[in-house]
Amino acid sequence: MINIREAKDEDLPVVYELLKEFAEYLDESEKMTISLEDFIDCRSLFKCLLAETTDDREIIGCTLFYYIFDSWTGKMVYIDDLYVKEEFRGHAVGKLLMSALIAMAKRNKCNKIEWTVRESNNGAIEFYRDFGANVGDDRLNCSIEL
Repeated sequence: MINIREAKDEDLPVVYELLKEFAEYLDESEKMTISLEDFIDCRSLFKCLLAETTDDREIIGCTLFYYIFDSWTGKMVYIDDLYVKEEFRGHAVGKLLMSALIAMAKRNKCNKIEWTVRESNNGAIEFYRDFGANVGDDRLNCSIEL
């Protein structure tokens, strides 16, 4: 069985390791430049839901997100990462995380959830479409390195 819960401060080192694993999975390890210490120091800037096994309480997945304001729609959630360990994929762990996040967003009176997905990640695109997500519109990702 899988339990979904909010992360506690003591979970952050495990979450950090999951994110490193996610970066490796995407073949972009070099882009993850934040240290564990900086990640922990930034704790007030993000929220995190965890998926853990109920028998041994192993953390097997997470979603990092934060609340933001959209000038057109109001309060919303932005998903930064959603990741499930490879050996637990295909067991509805991602679905449980996404469903819990949607429920949390509704409880907090959010109007929308947004995130990005790689155009080449067909499995994730289908996963999100199963939730009714609109994938692929007229937006492009932009960033400025500081």
